[in-house]
Amino acid sequence: MRLAFFLAFFLAFRFTLRLAFFLAFFLAFRFTLRLAFFFALRLAFFLALRLAFFFAFFFTLRLAFFLVFFFATFLRPAFLRTTLFFFFATLRFAFLRETFFLDAVAIL
Repeated sequence: MRLAFFLAFFLAFRFTLRLAFFLAFFLAFRFTLRLAFFFALRLAFFLALRLAFFFAFFFTLRLAFFLVFFFATFLRPAFLRTTLFFFFATLRFAFLRETFFLDAVAIL
C-alpha cells in the first residue's frame, strides 16, 4: 500500500490525476486486501486534492500575505526579519511572473 500511495502522490503531479487514481486502484487491488484498496484510493484522492490546492496558491500573493501574518504572529520577533525578506522576495517573484504572463498574452 505504501508503493501505491507513493506512486499516486508522484503521478498526480507528474502527469494527471486519472493516471494516479488508476495506478492506486491497480496496485491496491493487485497487492493488497480489498479494504486496503479503498483506503489507498481515498488517501490518493485527498492527498492529491490538498497538494493541488497548495501548489495552486503557492506562488500567489494570497499565500505570501498568509505566511507573513502567520510567521509574524506565531513566531518570535527574531524571525521577523527572515519572514519579511521571504515576503518581499515572494512579492517580487509573483509580480515578475504576472508581468511576464501578461506580456506573453499580449504578444499572442
